[in-house]
Amino acid sequence: MGLDNALHNAVDERKAQYPESVARSEKLFNFYSDLSLWDTFRSLHPFILLTDEPLAIGILRSMAEMTDQQQAFPKWVLANIDINCMVGLHGGALVVEAAHSGLAKEFDLLTMQKMLLNQATQPWPKNQRTDLDHYLSEGYVSDETSDKSAPLTLTYAYDDSVLASLSLLVNDT
Repeated sequence: MGLDNALHNAVDERKAQYPESVARSEKLFNFYSDLSLWDTFRSLHPFILLTDEPLAIGILRSMAEMTDQQQAFPKWVLANIDINCMVGLHGGALVVEAAHSGLAKEFDLLTMQKMLLNQATQPWPKNQRTDLDHYLSEGYVSDETSDKSAPLTLTYAYDDSVLASLSLLVNDT
């Protein structure tokens, strides 16, 4: 069951989208969920990228599929539900690192960049930023809006840096 509540077969769908991957590794075709990206983007995922490239690609393909299915970049997906836990969209860092490592053609980079851009600049129904209008006009989340204004501001600035790097990679500056 996907994040769009439809039944999906990751193996069949990925074989159709990435036919050149068929003989490489089954990890490329597995759907990976339960990604606590806020907790793991700094250490676990860079380690996976260095030590198990097929697993890293499988995770990135899963993230692209989640993005497409729920029309929002994932925060923390458990099974087929994004629980919108934690702050920011730190999975973008995985996408940038993998793309800079030469894997941009292995997953749907453009879909994720477009969605991160939408969520960073527009009110969005899922995984929306707090105090977006104020953040965009003044550059910070106001204390009147959230008791987490400082960590939100820092997180959004980090996510914006990731988005800028992704946007350069897809020539959408």
